[in-house]
Amino acid sequence: MIVFDLRCGQGHVFEAWFGSTAAYDAQNAGGLVLCPICGNQEIAKAVMAPNVGAKGNQGPAIPLEAMKAAMSELAEAQARVLKNSTWVGT
Repeated sequence: MIVFDLRCGQGHVFEAWFGSTAAYDAQNAGGLVLCPICGNQEIAKAVMAPNVGAKGNQGPAIPLEAMKAAMSELAEAQARVLKNSTWVGT
């Protein structure tokens, strides 16, 4: 299966799934692809972003509680630094 972003002659953009590019071409040539918004049969492929997989070097997600604890520690450290600093701006 392949998904395409399609655009009708009225400018509506929608997504549709096809068995292959050839299946899309055949269905579109046969007038079987219609805009779901307005019913327009003038359909063309729209520009779409490539489907890029996730990075292979991504580790497991950090548990929520660990993230909350780290953010709390960071906020406390920031508060200490600000408390012991002097503003030297204009």
